[in-house]
Amino acid sequence: MSVEGCEFIAKSANGAVYRYDDETILKTYFAKDALPEIKQERENARKAFVLGINTAIPYGIVRVGDRYGTVTELLNAVSVTKLIKNNPEDMSEAVKYYIDMLKSIHAIEVEDGDKIQCGQMIFTVVALPGHTKWSVGFYIEQDELLLATETLGVFTGFEKIIPSYLVGYDLTLKSFEKIEKFFR
Repeated sequence: MSVEGCEFIAKSANGAVYRYDDETILKTYFAKDALPEIKQERENARKAFVLGINTAIPYGIVRVGDRYGTVTELLNAVSVTKLIKNNPEDMSEAVKYYIDMLKSIHAIEVEDGDKIQCGQMIFTVVALPGHTKWSVGFYIEQDELLLATETLGVFTGFEKIIPSYLVGYDLTLKSFEKIEKFFR
């Protein structure tokens, strides 16, 4: 396939998206060896769809020059940003829609140890109960980076981190013990 003459839609960290025709989107990937990433993105899209999140699932993998791409059905959709910009009088409706979408994404259940790939990053889900029973963090092993939750404390802006354990001091201490292994 070729993107010559196609309408450019957007660029991401790992590729570019084009309108191929009235019903089809073509995403090209920058990396020549993008097949594992493409397969992971397709699997993530399937999981999101099964969980009730409206998303497009790539139905084909194609060659675009010397690189790979995916073919996806064009969704008849407008971004929230464009909706607000083009119809400022409908801002409260757009914000409500956005909040509802975030709530549905926030409701996705993950398990301790699950792997989530996002571009080149692989996040490991780390259960960190203490702030809430369901608090989780995300660990990126290759960068030794932990994206933590309130269980590990809240930065006050005055060089202090204060505890924020709502459901249990003991749970919070166990979460601290758990993350120590990542930084030994």
